Amino acid sequence: MDDTDPFSDLEPGKKQRLFELGAAEFRGETAEAGWKMYQEFETPMGVRRYTNVRTLEDGRVQAHEYRASGNDPQTIFDLEMGPVTYSTTGIIHELEWVTAD
Repeated sequence: MDDTDPFSDLEPGKKQRLFELGAAEFRGETAEAGWKMYQEFETPMGVRRYTNVRTLEDGRVQAHEYRASGNDPQTIFDLEMGPVTYSTTGIIHELEWVTAD
């Protein structure tokens, strides 16, 4: 274990999941506040899944993505899909990315 990073011994998937849960709770994105984890949207580039999503009164959604690392290939691809998801689904009101980096 690294003294500056108590999570350094964790597998990347476990570290990612802990970051998603902790960051969402810290920001008040709970089920009680209308948020749910993981929702998929079809786009011309394929399916895009966001970490936390809340449906607004008008039917559009706020979609937030949490990433423990911002520089891996999947994250870069998902960032590139963001504008496509926003412009093609017609229901995205807000997209926000939060990374630990």
